[in-house]
Amino acid sequence: MVEYICHRCNYKTKKRYNMKMHIERKYKCDGDIELTDDIKKIILCGEICLEDDDKCVEENLSVCATSCLGVVVGKEMLKGDEEEDICNYCKKSFKYNYLLRRHYKNCKMYNSELNVLLEKNKLLESENKLLKENMVEMKDNYDDDVEEFKSIIRKKNYMIKHGGGYINNSNNTTNMSTINSYNTNSMTMNINNYKEPSLTHLTNKDYRDCIHAIGKPYFIPLLNAIYFNEDVPENHSLYCGNPRSKSISLYSDKWNQVDANETIDDLTFRIDEILSYHMEKLEDYNDINDKPRNEKMINAYRKDICERPVTDEDKKYLLEEMSRKSKNLNIKPTY
Repeated sequence: MVEYICHRCNYKTKKRYNMKMHIERKYKCDGDIELTDDIKKIILCGEICLEDDDKCVEENLSVCATSCLGVVVGKEMLKGDEEEDICNYCKKSFKYNYLLRRHYKNCKMYNSELNVLLEKNKLLESENKLLKENMVEMKDNYDDDVEEFKSIIRKKNYMIKHGGGYINNSNNTTNMSTINSYNTNSMTMNINNYKEPSLTHLTNKDYRDCIHAIGKPYFIPLLNAIYFNEDVPENHSLYCGNPRSKSISLYSDKWNQVDANETIDDLTFRIDEILSYHMEKLEDYNDINDKPRNEKMINAYRKDICERPVTDEDKKYLLEEMSRKSKNLNIKPTY
């Protein structure tokens, strides 16, 4: 069992607590050895013989001693126990770490540097925000340029495909007087009358998308397929610059600005007619393989769409969709 010895008065005890009370008492015992913090810690480790010689004391501080738990305690560990927490700003030292943390609240040098860092941080954040805004603006401009180039390429490809002249549309009974011609980089593009667009490119999928439209009005897929199809630029006869505007532009012999509400009513009516006509054709279609699917599509049309009214929310959505598509396809009416 470890025995604790006071090297000032040779007091001995086997209880560490008793030795601690002995060396920490107000009136110290008699002896020549000064009870420094190092000496006290060594005494409390137990079984260390210190002589009066300073050299011997220094050696004992350097030589490891056996503690009451059998752990080796060296001079470096003792020094580590004595290290104090120092403020890196004003260099004040504190015995306990919580005192240092509390000191930071009132340390003038720390707070002044902290304020400087906070100001720099705010400046960096504002610069970062400005850079992000510039990046977004540059990206938008880039996207607009890309869409414009794509539109020009589509129109050139179309003119190359059709020989650069008259568009022969079997569904249109109008002549060249109902077709507008405008120049794009010396190429001629013909726009169909708004009331008589080309429908030859429509597939059964375009009509089916109307039946199964989710999260948007049922007529939007067919509207995009007819008037805002990038592969059919001759049908780009609608333009909406601002969805909150009370007027939109359409081509009928020439570009005109018309009332938005009246045009939307007319537009939805025409799309309903096209959709209902297709349903009638499906009823007369007698292919055995497609009949079950066609019947399912017809029943869904009669149940969900046939008697469905067009609400104000539907009209608002249509204007927003027209505005977005007009911008993406770079449609530019000429008055």
